[in-house]
Amino acid sequence: MNVKCPICSGEHKKVMTLLSTNLKVMGSSFPNTKSYIVSCDDCGTVYIDTDATQEDFNNYYNSGFSKTISYYEAFGEKITNDYFNNIYQGIKGYITFESQILDMGAGHGEFSKYLLDLGYKNILAIDPSEKNCEDIKNYGLNYIQNDSFINDDTLKEKFDLIIFSHALEHILDFQHSVENIKSMLKKDGIFYLEVPDSKKYCNVNFPSFFFFTYEHLIHFTQETFVNFAKSYGLDLVQSNTFLKCESYYVINGIFKKNGKSEPIQYTDETKNAVERYLKYSKEKLIPVIKQLEDSQEELILWGVGASTAQLLNDTFDKCNVIQLIDNNPSRQGIEFNISNKKLKIKSPSDVSKEESSIVVLPIMYKKSIIKQIQSLGFKNKIITLE
Repeated sequence: MNVKCPICSGEHKKVMTLLSTNLKVMGSSFPNTKSYIVSCDDCGTVYIDTDATQEDFNNYYNSGFSKTISYYEAFGEKITNDYFNNIYQGIKGYITFESQILDMGAGHGEFSKYLLDLGYKNILAIDPSEKNCEDIKNYGLNYIQNDSFINDDTLKEKFDLIIFSHALEHILDFQHSVENIKSMLKKDGIFYLEVPDSKKYCNVNFPSFFFFTYEHLIHFTQETFVNFAKSYGLDLVQSNTFLKCESYYVINGIFKKNGKSEPIQYTDETKNAVERYLKYSKEKLIPVIKQLEDSQEELILWGVGASTAQLLNDTFDKCNVIQLIDNNPSRQGIEFNISNKKLKIKSPSDVSKEESSIVVLPIMYKKSIIKQIQSLGFKNKIITLE
């Protein structure tokens, strides 16, 4: 594995934890290799070291494996509008109704539509997903189906504002993406960046390891923002941490180009935050896992994906796991070592014993999975990890 630090391009790193024993759970194009969360010895950035490529992740985001959140569906109109207004209050002093605005990684286009309704007409939304672009089109917005690596001379130095919200942390070829974004920004334009705040991963009651999803390739703190600005020739004009949609904490920042990079300093803030979260996640699972270890009841683990596969590293090693089940045919056949056994993910139709307990791994989707299990006629005892 040879992923360089996305902030300083350093190659010296230390492994913090194993992330995955088999990356194929992300999709067939991914390698059947391990991946790790590492910290950079030169600047302290925490990121994923992997044999996967940017093309692998592009394929993932254009497949049925990845789903883009709809804020209005997930959080409702009031909470979503409050969130969008919070972003708007931070950027409105830098733009006019005539400003050229680019919403990069626009998702369903909901924030772009919010700006459109406020009177901003010169908005371009870019997203790699065909489905998302259909939604953007239905809002009456200009759009391009592409990603942050788009190479279009007509977009160079065009935009007064570029919004990059909850997207940059998902990009493996980080440097290429950032430099391309900068090339599309006018000399006095602003770059709005928003990402999860790793210092506050432990401040919300989310499932264990939720923020260690394989999609999350770099972990940010305020200190990371400072080093990011220095390394990429940007001025950090302002920054803020807040609770997004009454859900989890994020950092946002407004950056301007200054044309020169500066030396960056090592900080262990992000490393310490991620270590706290790793410990917190393990301790949170202890009560339910201890019961399963003591009982030695036969377990069927149901729902293996990007947000849950880390649970297969060692969490259940002392339990009596007999099967792995997932409804996605593309994941079926992928092998993991659990409880001193080599187990392949199988389909729900392959559940072998009704007396075995089913452990639903994804807490965020537990209701829909339990409903699916019951609709299939299974009478097994169902356990969730909370």
